[in-house]
Amino acid sequence: MIPHPRIALIDDNRPWLEALSQYLRDQGWSPVTAEDGLKGLALLEDTNVSLAIIDLNMPGMDGLELLRQLRRRQQQLAVLMVSSQDDPATARRALAEGARAFLPKNASPRALLRAVRQALDAAARSARPQLETLPLWQRLLPAPRGLLRLTYTSSQPGQQPRATSHRMKGRRRKPSGPC
Repeated sequence: MIPHPRIALIDDNRPWLEALSQYLRDQGWSPVTAEDGLKGLALLEDTNVSLAIIDLNMPGMDGLELLRQLRRRQQQLAVLMVSSQDDPATARRALAEGARAFLPKNASPRALLRAVRQALDAAARSARPQLETLPLWQRLLPAPRGLLRLTYTSSQPGQQPRATSHRMKGRRRKPSGPC
């Protein structure tokens, strides 16, 4: 069974935090929550998460300072910033600090879901080595019990194809042609 991606929600607005947590749980993800920046930083240091959704305006450590702290400690963590203020200058600052997206809190559930999926997909792609970057000998190694066939699939037009491997059944064939 594949574990559900864990998503950290860091916001001081308790009703919004609970509603978003329930919505993400209904979508099949595992949310964990913190109610301010300091608790969020401690949560992220102690918990393995794939994505953090952080509110911009919080008491104590605000969302931008939390994002800066995360970038100093965990470069690979995907972060979505949310705010009740829809200010383009603040959104640009958050994106410049390394957030993957900036969403207003009143964004539609569909827009939030799209941003979460895109951030998780991008994080998954950056976490695993790309087939093209592996040396040729590693791409052609036989699997311990048979050969693997690599196939490239793309679920949507314009998306990068993903490499997947399938175990080939039967005996290993001799290569044809000059080798």
